[in-house]
Amino acid sequence: MADKVPEVKSEKEKKQISWTFSMDAALTETFLDAYGQNKKYGRVWDEAVYTSVQLAVLAKTQEQVEKAHITSRMRTMRKEYNSFTDLASRSGFGWDPIKQTITAPPSAWIELLADPKSNEKYKGFHDRGPKWPLDHLAIIFGNTYTSGSYSVGGIDSVDLTHMDSVPDLNVENEENNPVGLGEGETKNGTEKRKSSAMSENTLEEKRPHGKKVRVKEIVQDMTSAIGDLKKVVDLAARAEYVCEQVMKIEGFTKRYLRKAYTILMRNPIEKEIFLGGDLELKQEMVEELRDLIGDI
Repeated sequence: MADKVPEVKSEKEKKQISWTFSMDAALTETFLDAYGQNKKYGRVWDEAVYTSVQLAVLAKTQEQVEKAHITSRMRTMRKEYNSFTDLASRSGFGWDPIKQTITAPPSAWIELLADPKSNEKYKGFHDRGPKWPLDHLAIIFGNTYTSGSYSVGGIDSVDLTHMDSVPDLNVENEENNPVGLGEGETKNGTEKRKSSAMSENTLEEKRPHGKKVRVKEIVQDMTSAIGDLKKVVDLAARAEYVCEQVMKIEGFTKRYLRKAYTILMRNPIEKEIFLGGDLELKQEMVEELRDLIGDI
């Protein structure tokens, strides 16, 4: 049998490049624009996006990159994003959007980094967030990471995509009904609970330690935390929501609004002001971006 002839790579494929901050910015900005133009199909990007990235990097930095360089850089970014989301999903770990860092008790870090594999994977996040803006990574790679749950204050959250409503967890009989189901209620919740006829004073007499009150407070705290978490952590969904709100503004071209969207996403404070404003304020903010966008 003849020996297999080794594959010869072209000079372009052999060339290695060092990505700079400006090159990364050109890459991510182009992918964000492409996302706003619906050029991502599942996990696959439209082939034309890679050409757009090449042109953007060349225009911004005078550096010539090939598709192989772009896919390699994207692989590095995806690895960073997935490592971050894996870490943030661990019990006891959370994300501080103000400080842009992972938060956890010292004991949790010591235990985690004692494992060599975990040390190699997560040690970089001990005093920083992702190397690239988390909002951007979540939009570009968000739907490639679907497992895991985030935690707030060390309490694991449930699947946030199914938290539009939180069941009533009032305790009817803590001794005989530890799971919190009322009389006549089945586990799937199809039968209605029987309301208790006892007054609040009677309940407090039977529960001298105020268990019902504490349960209610815990549920309220958890519900509030989960609501906040949906807004902070589910960044891909939040980015889509911002895009929807921007594209609703009348009096501008779609191309102009897409540019306005990408600018707002790069400025967290402006983005939050936009989301919290009424329609008139939103229109004013979009119009004020004309100096940056131009007439398009």
